[in-house]
Amino acid sequence: MEENTNAKKKVCIVDDEMNILEIYSKAFSQSGYDVVTAADREDGLKVIREQNPDIALIDVLMPKMDGLELLAELKKDPELQKIPVIIMSNVNDSETMTKAGELGISFYLVKSLFEPMKVVDHVKEVLHGK
Repeated sequence: MEENTNAKKKVCIVDDEMNILEIYSKAFSQSGYDVVTAADREDGLKVIREQNPDIALIDVLMPKMDGLELLAELKKDPELQKIPVIIMSNVNDSETMTKAGELGISFYLVKSLFEPMKVVDHVKEVLHGK
């Protein structure tokens, strides 16, 4: 008897591209997740603090402050550092990937290489591996 393990799991997506937020919000909602979104680093930090998601997906290139800086802020907070993070970006260089890895991410996904449902699969993997 397997219950829906996605029920009540909350995903936070932080990306400045509205079409990305819509596409991924739909994919996660259809897979049974609650979804909260933010369009930049400041909103992302606020939403993550207020909503306490089970996982966060963060883009690297955003206005004001990039996703790696947001990730660094999360890792400084004893409560927020427990939230697994997947970087989901089209930045595909080893320096950025290395920095993200040093900050303790679960996955680094290049958006152009993954369909939304594959990203959902990675989130399931991270959440069930906790």
